[in-house]
Amino acid sequence: MKLRQLTALLDDSPDATVAVDVHGRIAEWNPAAEVMFGWTRAEVVDVPFRSFVPGDELAAFDMAWSRLEAGIRVPNFDADRMHRDGTRLAVNVHVSAVRDDAGFAGTVATFRPQVQPDLAVLRGEHDRAAGLPSRRLLQAALTAAVPAGMVRGVAVVDVDAFALVNQTYGPDVGDEVLRELGRRLAPASAGCVAGRWQADEFVFVVDAPDPTAALDQLIEAARRNVGAPLPVGAQSLYLTISAGLVTTEDAAPADLFAAATRALRLAKAGGRDRAAWFDPADGVSAQDELQLASDLRVGIAGGEMRLLYQPILELANHDVIGLEALVRWQRPGRGLLEPAEFIDVAERTGQIAPLGAWVFEQACQTGVLLAQLDSAPHSMSIKLSARQLSDPGVVDILVHALIGSGCSPSTVIVEVTETALMHDMPNATATLRAIKALGVDLALDDFGTGYSSLLYLKDVPVDRIKIDRSFISGLGVDADATAIVASMISLAHSVGVQAVAGAVETVDQLTLLRQMGCDFAQGCLFSVPLTLEELRPWLRQHPPARRRRARAATTPLAPETGQILRMHKEGASLRTIAAALNVDGRRTALDLRWSPRSVAKVITRSESPTIAPPA
Repeated sequence: MKLRQLTALLDDSPDATVAVDVHGRIAEWNPAAEVMFGWTRAEVVDVPFRSFVPGDELAAFDMAWSRLEAGIRVPNFDADRMHRDGTRLAVNVHVSAVRDDAGFAGTVATFRPQVQPDLAVLRGEHDRAAGLPSRRLLQAALTAAVPAGMVRGVAVVDVDAFALVNQTYGPDVGDEVLRELGRRLAPASAGCVAGRWQADEFVFVVDAPDPTAALDQLIEAARRNVGAPLPVGAQSLYLTISAGLVTTEDAAPADLFAAATRALRLAKAGGRDRAAWFDPADGVSAQDELQLASDLRVGIAGGEMRLLYQPILELANHDVIGLEALVRWQRPGRGLLEPAEFIDVAERTGQIAPLGAWVFEQACQTGVLLAQLDSAPHSMSIKLSARQLSDPGVVDILVHALIGSGCSPSTVIVEVTETALMHDMPNATATLRAIKALGVDLALDDFGTGYSSLLYLKDVPVDRIKIDRSFISGLGVDADATAIVASMISLAHSVGVQAVAGAVETVDQLTLLRQMGCDFAQGCLFSVPLTLEELRPWLRQHPPARRRRARAATTPLAPETGQILRMHKEGASLRTIAAALNVDGRRTALDLRWSPRSVAKVITRSESPTIAPPA
């Protein structure tokens, strides 16, 4: 009898699996059993399995063993087995006899946490889709008092790119995969409260003297179980998870879920398939977030939101082809806040709808206002967040903004990120098609950072891709990044899509992008985001190529001292300042050997370096 070879096939099983020899002693104990029962394989091999059976269930155990010895099948049954900490685990047992030439040679049993679905579902405590405790039970566990002498730990787990399963295989397969995920996560949850929070997000609550070690072990087991091949028809799926973790040593009990969620976002931003611990330096608290949400509501209604505009240039002729509208919050006492500091709260509190409507209206009004200038940009780009994209009313909000402002749909570009599409690909695609039907162009932002960039180009009616800054920053420095950018531009052009380079900061990057045939670019090399008051004179100083040629023949050229000052304050190098003066085709005689003090002298005296027309 080769029990070791037999049970080796089950080492990767998400179910706790135990092999027992003919004498009733444990021969194999797989990793899932270690997680479920709390003992390692080395501690239990050759130990009688009977010692894990509570005294009041020994008679039933002996009867099942006798039936198996006699060759009688034992149906699945519910029972209790002992955990290392002395508690009883309610499990569902599937046991089979193992036979060799000599006859009965032992058993192999699998254990799954026992659930009472009918009663639990009736009470709202069981999630039928995943076969795990529900959000209601998790909320009760999160709000319960931490037992004396214990530390509470919380893990929020998200299945990476799960939306693509539904999109690729359909919702029925997605539901079955979700049920299998529940089965695979269940063994990892022994000794804690675990359940499905929403969609493909799961939560684990652990009370232990050292929950850090318990959570690390739990997440490792969950990653191993979820990562095992998952058959779907003739194919196999390989899924990964990301997790955010925290304990009451780093956050107050009431703030654990918010802190773990913030750590989860950090893990996913870091590339997914990883776990991240909450950093107390992030300073999350339920009270702070509540105050932020309250202030934001007042700010949206009270005129504290601001729009800045960053120019987008056409690289073939350096014409300002468009603008990107960027929202900021002038929060009293805190200054001008970046979106990263408030967009997440806006999405989670439902305020993204009024904020998004305000951005649409203001950006469209600005587009109409600037159209009166001879140097007016051709388009206005506006970002849509994941939550906005899932809102069925977002198309009506856009229509209202277009009609109310008199803005032409052909001058508006709606940008979405790959991450936003992944949340709900079918509905997102339908929403984008409805927006496209209005005559609005679509752009895919952060291109290259998601899992299925090529799939998006096939299924989503985009007109532009915006190459992520992580690739642009490597241009000319990292050979792989340079090759990837060139491939992205070529790929976009091959399917009739234009390419935009974001966050261009150096002349070398600009030179390479031109050589690669990139269509458009934006970044601090050309201009930082500007207020409307700053934008008007900037546009007058950057007329279209046709006006530049006419002006060059009759007008002495002079640099823009205000632009030099702005770039100097941003910490730009002399080479960058010189490049900015070159942006409309003029050549500057600014000596790149000048010291910062010399440039500062020019700026403060409102003097100008000598400018010569192009040769």
